[in-house]
Amino acid sequence: MIPDKNILKAQGQDFTKVKADTANVGDTVTFVVDRITVPSTDGYKTFKFVMKDTLPKGLTLGQVLSVKLDKNGSALSANDYTVTSSAVKDANGEATGETELRIAFKNALTLLKPYEGKEVEIKYTATVNKDANFGETGNENEVVFEFTNNPDDEHTGDDFGPNEPHGVTPESKTKTYVTLIKILKIDESGNGLDGAVFTLSGSSKNVVVTTGDYFDEDATVTDGHYYLLKDGTYTLTPPQTGTADKYQYTNKTYEKKSYSKTELEGANNVDITGVVSGGNDHSATFAGLKPGTYTITETGAPVGYNKITAPIEVTIQFSDVQPHKFYISGTTPAGVELQDDGTITITIENKSGAVLPSTGGIGTTIFYVAGIVLVLGAAAIIIARRKAEQESSNRITNLAE
Repeated sequence: MIPDKNILKAQGQDFTKVKADTANVGDTVTFVVDRITVPSTDGYKTFKFVMKDTLPKGLTLGQVLSVKLDKNGSALSANDYTVTSSAVKDANGEATGETELRIAFKNALTLLKPYEGKEVEIKYTATVNKDANFGETGNENEVVFEFTNNPDDEHTGDDFGPNEPHGVTPESKTKTYVTLIKILKIDESGNGLDGAVFTLSGSSKNVVVTTGDYFDEDATVTDGHYYLLKDGTYTLTPPQTGTADKYQYTNKTYEKKSYSKTELEGANNVDITGVVSGGNDHSATFAGLKPGTYTITETGAPVGYNKITAPIEVTIQFSDVQPHKFYISGTTPAGVELQDDGTITITIENKSGAVLPSTGGIGTTIFYVAGIVLVLGAAAIIIARRKAEQESSNRITNLAE
């Protein structure tokens, strides 16, 4: 009984399940938990069955979309379960910024009975917020199921109390990755400048990183590996006299293995404007970016300074092997630097004074053309006069002869 939590990613008109994805700040991410079967409640006096998800501070819990005890069947009524969320606290009682979501099935002993052996499916949403981890840390959340594991226990209520004994499934994890571009604005002496306006535009692709664990049967291993229990969980404890009836097999062992797969999918258009403001670094930050090609254009310079004459183009990619990393592909433009944490910094120097723009300035182009015409016209007049003087001189010489 191992849950599998994934992110639902739109792919055309359908959805595909992934373990990790990239998203912009403000994006809504849809999670689906499945591949866990409804346990048998035979022989139990009472039974509790609860899903627990721990969301990082970078994800704000949205809503529960549907809860099914048979993923191929109909969703349960909201009266069949309770949904609670609370701030996670550390050992000192301080809030960590994480959120715990709990979905507890009401009267589970009776409710689960018709669904024994069926696959559970739960869908819910969260929004990427400003507290998201940027770069390669990612925003990881994990889900487990808690369940009654002693037939003789007599619980009250639908959820477990703080010190109430119960079983817990192995955890399933997903990660949402975002990165950022920070633009630092300086003058010729390296001092920070405020007031510049930048526009970032481009097309970004979603990164899909599927990771997880599974248990593979290995009959040759008889020591130090996992055994399958009848309740669907795995244990490192070998069967003993008096406990063998709790094991699905006493002569089979399993190895815990991991897998990882990365894909690039889809494309999103991005168009954001940022203003360099004060602070210690005089920067404008474009946060929550996915891998893609971005063009940064300075649309407004600080008073008394010139804009950069050409846009800066940066292509951000994401490695498809572990450890997963953001990186810049192609030639890295001057001033662009990939930080150790997977974020990107661009340092742009503005020069003071009036410099005629090289592109887009029709007024200055007219002056350039007019100047060239005047120079060419003056040269033509001088040449014509010299030619006339030479011809006149030649005529006088001929008459004298």
